[in-house]
Amino acid sequence: MKPILYIVFLILIAPKFFSQQFGNEWIDYGQSYYSFNIYQSGIHKIDFSVLQSAGIPIQSFSSDNIQMFGRQNEIPIFIEDGGDGSIDNGDYILFYAEKNDGWLDTSLYDNPEWMGNPKYSLYNDTIEYFFTWNNLTNNKRFNIETDTDYNSYTPSEYVLFEVFESFNDLYNESVSCSSSDVSSSFYVEGEGWGTAIKNGVNNSNGHWDFPSLSFENVFQNFNSPDIQYKSVLIAKSAGAHHTKHTIGNNHILFDSVFTCYTSVFIENSFSPSLVSPSGSSNFKIDIIDDQGAATDVQSLNYWSFVYPRTPSFSNSNYVDFEVINSTTKVRLDMSNLNMTNPIMFSLGSVPAKIPVPGVSSPQSSPSASVMHKTGESKAAAP
Repeated sequence: MKPILYIVFLILIAPKFFSQQFGNEWIDYGQSYYSFNIYQSGIHKIDFSVLQSAGIPIQSFSSDNIQMFGRQNEIPIFIEDGGDGSIDNGDYILFYAEKNDGWLDTSLYDNPEWMGNPKYSLYNDTIEYFFTWNNLTNNKRFNIETDTDYNSYTPSEYVLFEVFESFNDLYNESVSCSSSDVSSSFYVEGEGWGTAIKNGVNNSNGHWDFPSLSFENVFQNFNSPDIQYKSVLIAKSAGAHHTKHTIGNNHILFDSVFTCYTSVFIENSFSPSLVSPSGSSNFKIDIIDDQGAATDVQSLNYWSFVYPRTPSFSNSNYVDFEVINSTTKVRLDMSNLNMTNPIMFSLGSVPAKIPVPGVSSPQSSPSASVMHKTGESKAAAP
């Protein structure tokens, strides 16, 4: 009886193994897919001539049937087809696409939070997106916002804006003190790309300074949300280590002593009032030589600050920000945009294409008021 019971047990548990998700469930094998590379995040455009030159039979389906996929999901698109339901000369498709970063590499780690540099892929900054079509007319689209009654809404005083830097000088393979510099074959805590190593003993070069980091147009008021700070630091030598991160007038963001080959995941928040009204950050990271170690070798994988910013964008031709909003819509009075006929997408729970009136000439440092739904926004010149 034992062999029979054993066989039945295998049959019962087999479906559990075969039900695992592999990431390609979005593919409909009855459709044709045309791939193209994305290596820069932003609003992208594909026009009639590109589709035609790729050999896509664009006259055999309606523009309503078109789909776009990226990062294993269908993404919303906007199609300008002249209202006739077909893609012809002069027609085009707009969509937001992101270059490759650590989004998929997280699946290599036993715990996705172990990834050492979410901003930089372990392998490639280029990712494939896919153009396809089906027989349906309910494919993902950006809703077209038509409300321009701006005076009915109170303007938001700030948006949330991210400044960050990721590094790719050195690949950090985390090891343990007991392994004597032998790295694991598994992806472990903190593994990823970072800076060239610095040794803080005897004050040889144990210092990172970021003079170019500025919190431009930082919003400093009694109702300002805190600035959110994240970074990952890797200890690259045995023995004791000491790291100290400061901002503004030497305000301490992080100060810690640790030992051995260690990955340090740092998260902290602080008031915008701690930085200069001009936006100057005075952000520094120091290896403190006070542990009596023979060496204190460290590498920095990345840092990130998300801060409240007045919606003035320093003559930019592309902006990416988030809006905190408890209502259906919020008004943004944006200024200093170096854009002519800009495009704005809201990527909240209901993706929308937002009208941006009042922007006509990049030389005039134009401003604009827009209706905005809750979520993340991308604005760019076409």
